[in-house]
Amino acid sequence: MKAANLRLVADKRIGSQEDCGYATGRQWMNFKDSESYCFYIARLDEHGIYGEKHDEATEDVYANMAKYGLGNRDPYYRAIIDCATSGEEGLNLDNLGFNNIPVCFYDLPAFWLEHNDSPECTSNFVNKACNPVKSSPIA
Repeated sequence: MKAANLRLVADKRIGSQEDCGYATGRQWMNFKDSESYCFYIARLDEHGIYGEKHDEATEDVYANMAKYGLGNRDPYYRAIIDCATSGEEGLNLDNLGFNNIPVCFYDLPAFWLEHNDSPECTSNFVNKACNPVKSSPIA
C-alpha cells in the first residue's frame, strides 16, 4: 500500500460523524481524549493542479484489504496512528502481547488534511494559485 502512494489521512475539514458519513473506508475515530476526526485511506497525487493532492481510495482498495484480513478498519487505522505518534523508526517488538499489534507493524504514512489558511490563499491581493488543502504528517 505504501508503494502505491496510499496513506491514512485524518480530515480536519470534516467536523462531525454525520459529515464523515458511512462510505466504505471512512471511520470516525477518537484521536486523543476529546478529539475525533474522519479517517480514511487516500492516494497521494503529486501532480495535481496546485501541487500535491489526496484522492480518496477507491472501493477496490478496501476490497483487497478485506481479502488480506484487514476488513475491520478500526484496529488497522489505530495501529497506523499509534505508529505515527510513537516516534518509532520501525517495527518495535518489545511489548508483544496476546492479541496486540506490534507498534509500527503497519507503517503506512499518516497525515492531517486541513484547509490552507496561509496568506497567499486567503488574501484578495495575491494571485490565488495555491493548494486549498494542506497536509502535514501526524506526529
